[in-house]
Amino acid sequence: MKASVIVVLATFVLARAASANLLTNPGFSTEGTGGAQDAEGWTEASNSGRENWGSHDGDGYLMSLYGWNAPTSDQVYQDVTGASEGYTYALTFWHEGDSGWNGTAVGASLLWLDSEGSSIGTPSTVDLQPYSTESWSNRTLSGVAPAGTATVRVQLDATKLDGGAGSQKFDELDLVAIPEPTAMSLLGLTIAGLMSLRRRRRS
Repeated sequence: MKASVIVVLATFVLARAASANLLTNPGFSTEGTGGAQDAEGWTEASNSGRENWGSHDGDGYLMSLYGWNAPTSDQVYQDVTGASEGYTYALTFWHEGDSGWNGTAVGASLLWLDSEGSSIGTPSTVDLQPYSTESWSNRTLSGVAPAGTATVRVQLDATKLDGGAGSQKFDELDLVAIPEPTAMSLLGLTIAGLMSLRRRRRS
């Protein structure tokens, strides 16, 4: 195979690796087995659910962390298996907070789990202040998977006051894996070697 073809293929593979969304049902458009408020691929713990209040991506569905009723802690998450230690995982998503929200915290996290499902390393987190955005805003979060990582958990959390109100809304989550610098460097050296070999054969 010609070196130029190998270079093109390698570049294509890297681009695909860094651009493919690893999340299932990232826009919450698909209903799960638990009914209309359940989103396929997601675990909705505490006071959260899939809603048809209007979404950022136009499909009509989003994920809501409610500001009313018990309990006072809301959470939704998805586990992405087959993670690679040393890779950077980058999460982007759209967030909107109701003006009536009176909670005390809203955040997104990347948690690192080992092959036994135990948490390892330090989670990467972002505090989503201001909590009452009243319009959609694009948020980002990234972190490097520590040694022993087998699963990346994408988690959304909110803490509200008793008798709270409003909602925290999420849509269009996108998680990508970016190869570690060492792998990128090795690929670069391989490509450089192939190009050098091709030049020597021509001379």
